[in-house]
Amino acid sequence: MTTTIVRSISTPCCTRGRLTVLAEYAQTTDEWAGTFNPLIPQFAAHKVSSFDVGGRYRVAIANTPVDLSADFSRFTAGPDGAPW
Repeated sequence: MTTTIVRSISTPCCTRGRLTVLAEYAQTTDEWAGTFNPLIPQFAAHKVSSFDVGGRYRVAIANTPVDLSADFSRFTAGPDGAPW
């Protein structure tokens, strides 16, 4: 069993007034053996990376606090052109 180290750059939640923002990027330092599919051998094992950014805005509707939020993320587990 091997251990893969993940490098991560994360911005903790940053809140200013009613707005909260979060951003994170992570990438493995080595290829993950689990990303290799022996049925499609032309795609070698690959590093895995993820990116996430999101925000939340707090409003009041009928004197009830409501959080409006949006989030975007991207997860890459294979080389360019891979079907996954």
